[in-house]
Amino acid sequence: MLSAERFSGLKGTFLPMAELAGLTWMRVGGPADWLFSPQDISDLQTFLKQCPADVQLTCLGAGSNSLIRDGGIAGVVIHLSAYLTRIKHNDTVIHAEAGCADSEVARYAAKAGVGGLEFLVSIPGTIGGGVIMNAGCYGKEFKDVLIDVEGMTRSGETVLLTPKDLQLSYRRSKVPEDVVITSARLRGQPADQTEIRATMKQMLSNRAASQPVGVRTGGSTFANPDGRKAWQQIHDAGCRGMQRGGARVSEKHCNFLINQGNATAADIEQLGEDVRAAVIAHSGTELRWEIRRMGRLTHPKQQQEQKMAAHDRRVAVLMGGWTSEAAVSRVSASFCSKAARLAGWDSVEVELNRNVLDKLDDIQPDRVFNALHGQIGEDGSVQGLLNILNIPYTHSGVLASATAMDKISSRLIFSSVGITVPPLLDPAGRYLCSAC
Repeated sequence: MLSAERFSGLKGTFLPMAELAGLTWMRVGGPADWLFSPQDISDLQTFLKQCPADVQLTCLGAGSNSLIRDGGIAGVVIHLSAYLTRIKHNDTVIHAEAGCADSEVARYAAKAGVGGLEFLVSIPGTIGGGVIMNAGCYGKEFKDVLIDVEGMTRSGETVLLTPKDLQLSYRRSKVPEDVVITSARLRGQPADQTEIRATMKQMLSNRAASQPVGVRTGGSTFANPDGRKAWQQIHDAGCRGMQRGGARVSEKHCNFLINQGNATAADIEQLGEDVRAAVIAHSGTELRWEIRRMGRLTHPKQQQEQKMAAHDRRVAVLMGGWTSEAAVSRVSASFCSKAARLAGWDSVEVELNRNVLDKLDDIQPDRVFNALHGQIGEDGSVQGLLNILNIPYTHSGVLASATAMDKISSRLIFSSVGITVPPLLDPAGRYLCSAC
């Protein structure tokens, strides 16, 4: 299991069970098992060199074109747009780190008198995401201005990738799976600052007039199919304004899905699938998701809860045994079993004897309630047996049970944390534990 103690020398934040919804434009989705926000590229390298090869890594930028599912994301999410936002230029070449907002790069280029990158002002994403998607608008795409990309492998090695290496096409690329994009170089041309700003202003005005802004949405939901407009296909299929749960197809531009405030990721994804099905039924066209859907449909903890809720809810109440406390154990078991049945469980009382394994195998309980009294049920022996059978049970685990039952071991533990315990004496009054 991954832990923060495994890593040393990290400058950025490394947080467990970190919420991701607030990092996306849709404002939905479950948590990341771990969220790492590197302070700079060298910090990312430090992390990658120490990260186990079997840990899943997912990069997240502005979250503008990402739909994180309700179960969250396993492994580590690397949040690039928190710190990797440096921009510089040399003549008409712009060098931007992967976390830079596309719009900020456009404005930087305008200030530097570099034209040809104006279209970036209308792309709601980051440089890293723009490369991965070959994002574009107003007749231009990343492939038209990209010189090369720097990335880092899982081993922390720096690599340089050209557009040819990336095989950029309409809203697609072939960035190697083991490479995290860290920066890109973009080529512009000399231009008048006033003209650049005027062009960008017009682009933003056009966007505000035709697309939903200021609401919880992402970028275009579906890629345009074979030169046709996705929005037209959606409109013709009668999907404008369609709803599912808290999600709605935008009336203003029907290739945008909107979280009306209470949508789940499942609402949004299923609404998208409803749209795809309607378009197929109407025109036979199969729309391809442009929004990047990531993560688990449900969290493992939720899956376990759902599994339990859907199960027969059978509990075996373990009782009896061969000690002097067997009789009182059976009385306890009778009351516990009655209470379990009142709570809706199928309760079966099981005697602890040589046939207990056959009995447990026969009834296949979801849980064991340990109603045994005395050492036989409390020293870790029964707990170890149930661990081997992979049956959840009440009471402490093997180590805690064995330690608590041993009078000397338990006293040593209490004493080690400053808890006063009475002396342990034999019948003759002699100390049995000098350390406690």
